[in-house]
Amino acid sequence: MCIRDRSSGIGDGSSDIGNDIDTDTSGNTLLVGAFTGSITIDTITLSTSSTSASSSFVAKFDQSGDVIWAVDFGESSSSFNQGQGAVAVSVDEATGDIYVVGDYDASFTLAGSTLPYQGFGTDIYLAKFNSQGVAQWAEGFSGPSNDAPTDVVFDPLTSSVYVSGESIDSLTIDTTLLVATATGFLPSFQFLTKFSSTGQFKWAKDFQSGSSGSFFFNNNAGSLAMLTNGDIVLAGAFFVSISLGTQTLSSSGSFDYEGYLSRFDSSGNVIWAQEIGGVGQDYVRDVAVDQNTNNIWITGNVDGTATLDTFTC
Repeated sequence: MCIRDRSSGIGDGSSDIGNDIDTDTSGNTLLVGAFTGSITIDTITLSTSSTSASSSFVAKFDQSGDVIWAVDFGESSSSFNQGQGAVAVSVDEATGDIYVVGDYDASFTLAGSTLPYQGFGTDIYLAKFNSQGVAQWAEGFSGPSNDAPTDVVFDPLTSSVYVSGESIDSLTIDTTLLVATATGFLPSFQFLTKFSSTGQFKWAKDFQSGSSGSFFFNNNAGSLAMLTNGDIVLAGAFFVSISLGTQTLSSSGSFDYEGYLSRFDSSGNVIWAQEIGGVGQDYVRDVAVDQNTNNIWITGNVDGTATLDTFTC
């Protein structure tokens, strides 16, 4: 992987993954991902305790592409064939603080906190680093099966952090237990949760699937963005149906994925939600907000013909 316009890249030929980037007001770039064994980032080499173990990493680059610092954490018990390491990053532009979400498959300690692990699959971490790469706090979201984060976004208006993701069976976030209501083998759900910038838990909301089984679990609670008034935009995909607050969205086909776009207030209440797609497999992959107009932009892919509000493509 490489994010620089240079002949030198990042990595050592093993399994190295860059998952997300963000920038700060100084033009620096933050990169998060995962590696197995060791990884060389410019002049810095990070290593795990064994060649088969994997770890999350965060690296900061200046405008010229030179690495400023790089840190690793959350070493797994084996190669990361189950998880993705550090999945997403969001920067507080006022302070340069960095918020990272990812997954892990073994309990680990970060910023003085030992994150829980129930012994199977992957769990979720949310961690805050200062602008120098020093961990400030960390929280673990744990369940009995696979749990996966999909995005993190910082809200400068309220100094809050939002995390989206998915879970099979159940998930504990702080003291709140979220439980899948679908029946069948490995039922799953999507979620949205809020923390303060100091790591205080605020709330967690689950969005249940109307289908049974684990088809719903496929990194579909995709992307987050902030509106200027502090409302949250969540975009992703669902299998057959999904309940967002009092609204239930349904796919056009009986065995289809369909995209969705939704808006929440800062208390986690759904303001509106709409499905995007048609018969076939349709996904919303990413979302962004124009901070000058509050217009919402989405990207994705459709299988055949899809309807977006009054438009057909």
